[in-house]
Amino acid sequence: DNRVITGSGTANTLNGESSVVIDANGKLGVGITSPSHKLHVVSSGTDTAFFKGRFVRIDGAAASDSPRLNLSLDGTDKASILLNRTDSSLSIETSTSAPMVFQTNNSERMRILSGGEVAIGGSGYSGQPFSVQTSGSSVGYLQSTGTTRATLGFVDANSTVNVGFGAIENNHVFMKDGSEKMRIDSSGNVGIGTTSPTSFDSSADNLVISTSGNTGITINSGSAGSTSEGNLVFAEGTAGSQDKFRGAIQYKHGDDRFSFYTNAAERMRLRSDGNLCVGKTSNFGNGS
Repeated sequence: DNRVITGSGTANTLNGESSVVIDANGKLGVGITSPSHKLHVVSSGTDTAFFKGRFVRIDGAAASDSPRLNLSLDGTDKASILLNRTDSSLSIETSTSAPMVFQTNNSERMRILSGGEVAIGGSGYSGQPFSVQTSGSSVGYLQSTGTTRATLGFVDANSTVNVGFGAIENNHVFMKDGSEKMRIDSSGNVGIGTTSPTSFDSSADNLVISTSGNTGITINSGSAGSTSEGNLVFAEGTAGSQDKFRGAIQYKHGDDRFSFYTNAAERMRLRSDGNLCVGKTSNFGNGS
């Protein structure tokens, strides 16, 4: 039978038979004869405590107290849940280098490493603030319920403007300081400086660069004196080398000359001395 003892002085037990003790200081012990806390429960099994009801409340006893639930191993606190009285913020804290692990359906879904790195679906990587790992083909989904746009912004300590990318309707857009600078439309056409590349000639609207002033594209294929080439190539497939290089405009840095190709062969060459060679790669005397 279980017996309750209300002790006075040091008389807190009844021949070692009691399993519930209230000592002279009002401390309640269950499974322990010398409780060190207001409620001190000790059990060697898995049935240490069970609560059934609508609420379990932990409240700060005084105006300066913040309620805290400590989790300990062998008497040493390892983690805690704290409700901060000053701003009502909730803190979940650990005092070791072990990760904080979150599970659903008995499987790990997310963890926070000791350095603050958040990992979803994996063990995480030190120095990488956020990582997602999955065996599927999709690693995430972001949706805005607004009708204007949905963008993800980036800024570092030296940035004066915000850069980002996202979606406007069915278009993939790239932003700078809230202003669109480039888009890939729903058909795959690319517009730089324009939100409507298909407004231009349909035979050349796959890539459109539009500005209000001087506009250009630079191909940097090597330093001065190198043998590198800069090529603008026109292909009609990938089956053979000729299909990949059916027509081209080529600048050869070593010779400082332009070459023009049709039907996979060089047809005309503008040499560094200004001479134009048509149907041949060198000239006899002056001129073409």
